[in-house]
Amino acid sequence: MMNESPAADGVPANPDHPTTPADSTRPTFSDDVVARSKQFAADLLKLVPELEGIAIIPSFTIPQDRLPYGLIIGRNGRLSTPAAIMHMATQLHGCLRVQLDNAHQVLRTVDAHMGEMQNQLRLLQEQIDAKRNALAELYNGTETPTTRDAGGGTSPGDS
Repeated sequence: MMNESPAADGVPANPDHPTTPADSTRPTFSDDVVARSKQFAADLLKLVPELEGIAIIPSFTIPQDRLPYGLIIGRNGRLSTPAAIMHMATQLHGCLRVQLDNAHQVLRTVDAHMGEMQNQLRLLQEQIDAKRNALAELYNGTETPTTRDAGGGTSPGDS
């Protein structure tokens, strides 16, 4: 998937991803991620015989629409049996479910915080309204500070 042929890792490459680095002395950062991910996957597959395959999904700090999506690799390259493909799909689904649960928790926290802020703003608005009413009573209801300031009128005691 990370800009490799389907035979290399079992997932089609992103066709919009550039394959040649701007500076030919070093690979692009995404190609470097692919190479290091493949090496990590190969090492882990050698060390853990129970592993059927591994998926690595990078999340870059820049817009990702033109970057590789991830790497899925099995013991012999791409996952090639229906069972291996379904096992990986089940694992990926589980990962996505955890991510969605985390996102829901963040949204619930943000929603609760926004509710608290709304209550604080309502209380502040009530205080402002009460002070505005108190000031209006001081002016005997004839002139409020907002109309006086806006109209350039005089303050009480100015004669």
